[in-house]
Amino acid sequence: MADGSRTAVIEAQADAAAAEAAREAKAEILARSDMEVAPARAARLSKRSKASAKAQWAEFTVDIWITPFNSVEFGIYKHSRNRAKSRQFTTDMDIFAEVIEKGERTGLLGYREDLWRKNTGMDKRLVFKLFNETVNWRATMDLMIGRSLQLTLGARGLPVTCFSVNVGDHDNMVYLERSANKWPLLPESFSFFLLEDGKLRFFRLRRDFIDLGGDYTLYNHHYQ
Repeated sequence: MADGSRTAVIEAQADAAAAEAAREAKAEILARSDMEVAPARAARLSKRSKASAKAQWAEFTVDIWITPFNSVEFGIYKHSRNRAKSRQFTTDMDIFAEVIEKGERTGLLGYREDLWRKNTGMDKRLVFKLFNETVNWRATMDLMIGRSLQLTLGARGLPVTCFSVNVGDHDNMVYLERSANKWPLLPESFSFFLLEDGKLRFFRLRRDFIDLGGDYTLYNHHYQ
């Protein structure tokens, strides 16, 4: 009887030790899985936050200067210093406007003066460039003269302009076109699309009906 009771005690201790080892192994596996899942979950949350940030709309004002006497270009060697900041700031670059968001300057608009004023015929080009507040390049918009003439002839003489836009944080070229479907005295509209995460997103830029200073509103394909 003594041997039998001793064996039962040993088996009970062995079962308890096995159960404890199983609990420790299970806890270790769960902790390891949490460590592996956490980065993926954080990546998903980060992606969602970026998507929501992209979905937010912004309102900004483009303030066009009447005279060339502005803080960006006026000053000793100011133009040369701007060229040193960005290779996109060419010798014929003329800054004519600033972009204001929430009361602060966030961008500068300029165009290549010589290409537009000195060239003639099909050599004439209208090239706009967008810089940030520290004169670093962000985007370039180029008037496609041949394409614009083609669309204008197709619209029976109604001016239809087309621009190619090279944006710094986009891999694909963006094409902005004026709509030929325009009635007299009604505001004009432009359209373009973006390819983001393998999906097409369509937009329409429409001039406001009550327009005091060239105001436009951007809508997506859901008219939002």
